[in-house]
Amino acid sequence: MSWANELPEELLIRPVGLVILANLDIANNSIHKSIWESFSSNRRPDRVALHFKHFDTEHVYPKCKSKRASYEWYIPKGIVKRQWMKKHLELVPSLVVIFFDLDWDEVMWKEKQIACSSKVETIRNSLTGRTTKVAVVLIQKNAPLPPGDDVVAADRAAALCNACELSSKSLFVLPHSDQLLGYTIRLENAFYELSQSYYHSQARKVKSHKELLNKTNHQLLFVRHQFKIAFYNELKQDSTNSLKHYKQAYINILDVRIHDTNVLEVKTIAGFINYKICLLSFHLGAPLDAIQQFRKHVDFYKSLVCPVAVDFEHSAWMSRQFQIFGDLFDDATKNGLAAIQTQHPGFYYQQAANHAITRKKRALERGKAQIDKPNMNLLDKLKSLDYYGQRPWRQGHQSIEPPDATKEREGMASLLEVEKSEDHSRLIIPLLSSAVAQFKKYRSSRMKRFLMVQMGEEYLYVKDYDKALALLSRVTWEYRNERWWNLLTSVLTQALCSAFMTFRVQDYLSLAFEYIGKVSCCSNDDKTRVHHNINNILSGKPPNPEPNISEEDALKAKEGWLKLVQQDTEQSSNNEVSVQMHNLMTFIELKTCFTKKSFKGDEEVGLAILLQTFAPLPVKFTSLAVSFNHEEYNTNCQSDENFELKCGEQYVKIFHFHTLLKHVNNTLQVMDVKLTMGSSPNIILNLSWINGASLFLLPLDNSPFGAPLPTNWDNVNFESTPCMNVCSLKRREAKVEFKIDHQTPCLVNEFYPLDVSIISNESEAMCDVKLSAVVKEVQEGSNLVTNISIGKAEFSESNVIRRVSQDVGTIDMNNKKTVRVFIKCLQKGKRNVTLKLAYSVKANQVHGSNEGKCLHDCHLEKVIDIDVHDAIKTEFTLMDINMRNINEIESNEDFLILINVENIASFPICLVKANLNLRENFEILEDSNQENTQLIHKGKASFLFLISAPKQPFLNSNLDSGEIVVLWRRASTDDVPLVTNTKSLPPIKVIKSPILIDMKTEDLGYEYVPLPITYEIQNRTESIIQVNMNIRPSEGFIFTGPKQKLVRILARGAFSFQLICIPLYSGNLLSPQLQVELPSSKFTSTSHHLVSILPKALHENSVSE
Repeated sequence: MSWANELPEELLIRPVGLVILANLDIANNSIHKSIWESFSSNRRPDRVALHFKHFDTEHVYPKCKSKRASYEWYIPKGIVKRQWMKKHLELVPSLVVIFFDLDWDEVMWKEKQIACSSKVETIRNSLTGRTTKVAVVLIQKNAPLPPGDDVVAADRAAALCNACELSSKSLFVLPHSDQLLGYTIRLENAFYELSQSYYHSQARKVKSHKELLNKTNHQLLFVRHQFKIAFYNELKQDSTNSLKHYKQAYINILDVRIHDTNVLEVKTIAGFINYKICLLSFHLGAPLDAIQQFRKHVDFYKSLVCPVAVDFEHSAWMSRQFQIFGDLFDDATKNGLAAIQTQHPGFYYQQAANHAITRKKRALERGKAQIDKPNMNLLDKLKSLDYYGQRPWRQGHQSIEPPDATKEREGMASLLEVEKSEDHSRLIIPLLSSAVAQFKKYRSSRMKRFLMVQMGEEYLYVKDYDKALALLSRVTWEYRNERWWNLLTSVLTQALCSAFMTFRVQDYLSLAFEYIGKVSCCSNDDKTRVHHNINNILSGKPPNPEPNISEEDALKAKEGWLKLVQQDTEQSSNNEVSVQMHNLMTFIELKTCFTKKSFKGDEEVGLAILLQTFAPLPVKFTSLAVSFNHEEYNTNCQSDENFELKCGEQYVKIFHFHTLLKHVNNTLQVMDVKLTMGSSPNIILNLSWINGASLFLLPLDNSPFGAPLPTNWDNVNFESTPCMNVCSLKRREAKVEFKIDHQTPCLVNEFYPLDVSIISNESEAMCDVKLSAVVKEVQEGSNLVTNISIGKAEFSESNVIRRVSQDVGTIDMNNKKTVRVFIKCLQKGKRNVTLKLAYSVKANQVHGSNEGKCLHDCHLEKVIDIDVHDAIKTEFTLMDINMRNINEIESNEDFLILINVENIASFPICLVKANLNLRENFEILEDSNQENTQLIHKGKASFLFLISAPKQPFLNSNLDSGEIVVLWRRASTDDVPLVTNTKSLPPIKVIKSPILIDMKTEDLGYEYVPLPITYEIQNRTESIIQVNMNIRPSEGFIFTGPKQKLVRILARGAFSFQLICIPLYSGNLLSPQLQVELPSSKFTSTSHHLVSILPKALHENSVSE
């Protein structure tokens, strides 16, 4: 019933105004042809929306009906006439443009004017009763002058307008020049305005009829008139007003009284109006309004299933409605509309397919129950109806009861007869395919699979078994992976029928294996039947037909299977069939499990193959073969043993073999396990498990070491045994002891010795023994300097070695060899030292049947952690010759440097010596000369050095004095090199003083006994200086002598004076202080007051009672 569902072409296209270009001789006049092509060819989207057609001036246009003055006794025969839209799109123009060759300077102007007016009159006569606009375009050879400059042209234009009864706005000039397209576009804009004016007037004319209508008799006219107004607005390109009137038309059609005789017409026109509303809503950017309108439309009409005799017609109409909206929604998404996973075109395509399926079912049901005989002559006018949606045998009839009941029944039977010839699957499959594409686009995988199953069912229904098998096979994996066993069984049932009808042995066997599998939900009788079919194929017999196949198809399939089986039997070289079992849930379950997680180089590898079946009948196998990632072991795991398994029984086969030396430190993995069923000359079935097990039996984390291995391989259980198809091939275990002797912690800068003892427990001599050592920091990125060496204590700052190795040679059995490793760390922190021992030793043959011995490479590794600490702490003190701390020194004077060395290690060290490496400006006069001092933890040693300050003057300079070098070693070891610690001395400030003051007195005075103090002031300059001396009294002394004095001292001369002091009490007293000033400005930059050059020690005296 496609005639009742399809939208007419004139409804689907975009309505644009029709403009007729008349009086163009396209065939004979090249100028006219170029003008026509400029209007009609290559119309870009930016040009005005007009449809141009070319007619002669003598063309006869459709006659206009006489206008009805009153609708009082008028009963409408339908809603929308079938030819009305097409008439206004293709036949009735909004504007007729008459082209005429006429220049303003034409010599025969009068004759030409008459000819032009005659053509205009002919056009008007043809359009009698219509308000179609008429315009004239004069084709001229010369370009027009500016307005007002050509008086002749203005006069003749006015005369031509009067003769043709045209407005001046309807007369145009078209110069034929190189700018023809530009003139054409300007003319188009003018034509567009005239066309819009025409359609506007037509809409108003229809709207004016509303006052003449009443709701009782003219309800159909309310719908028709609103539909026409909306369509005129579309032609006018006024989408907003058009949508408004379409919505009003839809409201009006909801008020129409529906009965069996008009239900199809009402639904048809309602579908037209709903299409327009949804289309314009999407176009105007209101998708939610479109969705809401469609839902309201479907909800209202979905229950109007009448008449019941042709209920399939309703399903067809519903299917078409959903498909149309799905197409509109899809076009909107292509134009930028963002759909979501819960609202996209796929849902509407799915519903369209569901209604199409319902249509097929109802047609089949009505066909079986058909009683009335069809009269096909009643459908002769099916494609030439006057009104959309009416029955051809009673056009224009609007009463509730049909005029002829017999003819009505015959007509319904005829419609059913036409429906029975319809290929419904041709309609259903494209809808499902569109829905699948949408659900795939919006990532709804389960809905996609469901629809693919429906597509497979439809292909199966139309007997396109190849496509059905392809679709159903694609979804079995996903249903299997998600454990939908009921769904999987249902799909397998249909796929099995498809494979049977296409004679595909491999596909049929793989499906049959899974159909009778452990998780299949079919009955035991079905499993037994399918198992018999498997045995028939392996025995060279055709399988029995599937239950859902007709007898005719079963006979054809049986003949095809018989030819196929005979052909395979005759061509024994091409009779092998392979089935990949690892991704199927079949009645055969297989596991591979190595007897251990890892095997050493001199051990025998054990591989167990576990097999069990759940078939209703016994299963026979003829061979077993295992393939590895290393092909050399394939021949060790093959068996031609025939065995048979019953339902629930298990079979265990354990292979033992040896490994090759070249595969040590690699993994051995089972790549494939192959079981064979059947034998030549019949079909040989090879069952292959990639990775040695079904994917559904492997651990979820892909780890082969998830479950514990059996302890007794003679009595294993299939369910509790893990699937472990990978094992590690490790080196032969080293039979050697690795002892490391060292005294932790390691100290910074020392050569830390590690005594590595290698003790052989081998039964043969160890050859090519090699010791490697690698040192690294525990904390990555710490950039600590660490050097390692073997045998000798060696270190170079330019070449720090972190990895070293040394050949140790040969070690006889039960012998021992010791190697010393030295580590030197320049900073404290934690280190890891990795010691690796590699050697070769003769042991038993590891591969093949020949017994003997060969060399095995053995490795042993040990990692030790070492803490590195500081050994000593060195401090520096600057003093004067009286052992007083000072911060600066004077040039050409002696001073002391005291070095204190503290042992901060946790064990005793031997402080061999401490030296000063001074710069050339300083000179060591005397040192304490200490050597080989033993220091316990927290013990200290001091070294004193008498040093002469630089003689040349340095004006307040900080001089680099040199560095301290301390030589030490551990107290417990004397066979390792000494450790040298170097520390730079801080800069020493050297000042220059113009005078030197010296004080001489007794070291010890007595109470009330005079104590003489002599001061000597030396001039250290090359000029005479003036010195102002001032004696400050002290509480502990009374004295006699000058208290204040101004003296002059010659260059390089000296001045002395004496004070007699009497101590007033005993103790450590502060003697009177001497304050010296140099008034001369020459030395003011150095100091005005030189009290700072007289240390406090010069003024302190010890006094006894």
